[in-house]
Amino acid sequence: MSKLSNFVKTMAELGHRRTRKNPRIQPRAKTKRFNVRQPTPIDPCEDQMLQKWWSDYRLQYSATTSLLQFDLHSKEAAETATERRDDEGERKRRLLLNKAWNNDTHVQSISHLKTILSDLTEAKQKRFLSLREAEKEKLDSVELRISALVTAIPHMITRENIDQKLEELFNSGVVDYNFVVDSRGNITYGSERLHKSEQSEAHEQGTTSKEAAKPDITSVRV
Repeated sequence: MSKLSNFVKTMAELGHRRTRKNPRIQPRAKTKRFNVRQPTPIDPCEDQMLQKWWSDYRLQYSATTSLLQFDLHSKEAAETATERRDDEGERKRRLLLNKAWNNDTHVQSISHLKTILSDLTEAKQKRFLSLREAEKEKLDSVELRISALVTAIPHMITRENIDQKLEELFNSGVVDYNFVVDSRGNITYGSERLHKSEQSEAHEQGTTSKEAAKPDITSVRV
């Protein structure tokens, strides 16, 4: 049987009666529906005594809490003052220790700093001397170049002496540029001009070699 059929059967059996939403709560009996509970009568003596006890209790409670708060605050103030004194003494002690350590390190570092300063000064002096020597060498080389240019001025070709230089060039002797060099690199032959006799001999040798090299036309066989 389904849930719907069970519900319909139950409602049909109950009829017009209403069901309770919470069956664990027992309904009030019909005979007690209109019974009203009357307040308990107050005894004046008992009420006066209770009021006095309540006021005494509140007074003692407030006094106890105030005493505890005062004790706690006094202890905290004493501890704070002690810590402050300790912190002040510790701070002074640390300042003195730091000052003493600074003085000791300053005294110990003087020799080391002097050594470093002397090394740096020496290195800088060496570098300055090397730069000075390099500049001097550069100036000497420039002066040599200038002096060489000054000495070469009379031999330079200009617009005024170009004709003279050309005449000297055309009238100059023959120079042998076929150098012969020994094992040490010295020129043994070819550094001087050829004399006229040598020129004539060389010319005759050249002509004879050319004639010897010419073929004989009559010796050719047809």
